[in-house]
Amino acid sequence: MDEPKSSLFREEAVAYSVAEGQRPGDVLRLAPGWVQRTYWVLLAVFVLGLLYLVLATAPEYAEGPAVIWTEPVEVTARSSGTVAFVSVRRGQQVDSGFPLLGFYDDRNTGELNHVRAPLGGRRGDGRIRTGQRYTVGDIRVLPGQRFTLGDEFLTLMPQRSADEDGGLSIVAMLPARYLPLLDDREPLRFEPDGYPDVHQPVRMVSIGKQAVGPSTVRRYLGRDVGDVVVVQGPLVLVRATLPGWTFRSAGCEHEYHHGMQGRVALRLRSEPIICTLLPWLKETLVPWLQTVFGNAHG
Repeated sequence: MDEPKSSLFREEAVAYSVAEGQRPGDVLRLAPGWVQRTYWVLLAVFVLGLLYLVLATAPEYAEGPAVIWTEPVEVTARSSGTVAFVSVRRGQQVDSGFPLLGFYDDRNTGELNHVRAPLGGRRGDGRIRTGQRYTVGDIRVLPGQRFTLGDEFLTLMPQRSADEDGGLSIVAMLPARYLPLLDDREPLRFEPDGYPDVHQPVRMVSIGKQAVGPSTVRRYLGRDVGDVVVVQGPLVLVRATLPGWTFRSAGCEHEYHHGMQGRVALRLRSEPIICTLLPWLKETLVPWLQTVFGNAHG
């Protein structure tokens, strides 16, 4: 007599399943359904994140300190003689024609001569600018001091004239390693110290041709400003112009002043974010993206 064949399932269970019309169930159900759905969500997030790292770019900026700059007027001797008196002090405001100092000329020791604040030059229409006001800067002579032709008496910082609508200059100091990438067609962004809500676009007018050191920068800015500017390392000097004499911060209008400090930033280039994380990809990924997207990531 043959032995009945063994089965994994009981005959009663199989008969019940057939009678009820049920579909065969899972042999083992180890995870709930939400696990499978989460897997596809995570896979989609990974793919989108990878695309973002490849296609999105991270810009690179050249940043450095900057100062508001007014070209000083150097008052120099036109002959030799002796200083009799100095009638101004540093920081004093004077108008054109104001007597700055008196001296005795060697050619006529008995007559007292005066050095006066000069006129403000010519306006854009060619007419002489009158009513120019200055701020006295560094004074380099004392009463009783001898001087010769060409010696510097003092410096004057021109202030805004009533008939002047031009802007101020900015002297910016950027790291010299960025010199090959600087382009005077790109706008700078100036942020004055103490006003974090001000981001003033300015236009570059000149770029230094070589790197200079901190001591050269201080000599260029003069003792009035150079002593308070903190710089280090090799730098390149950049000149720019502000569009106006005032700026707005927190709903109030303020004036720019000579020697006012801040920072400038210039956007140089951009590259895919993944190249920032994995620099070795620059040699392969960036040229390919430039070919596909027409230098969009150059």
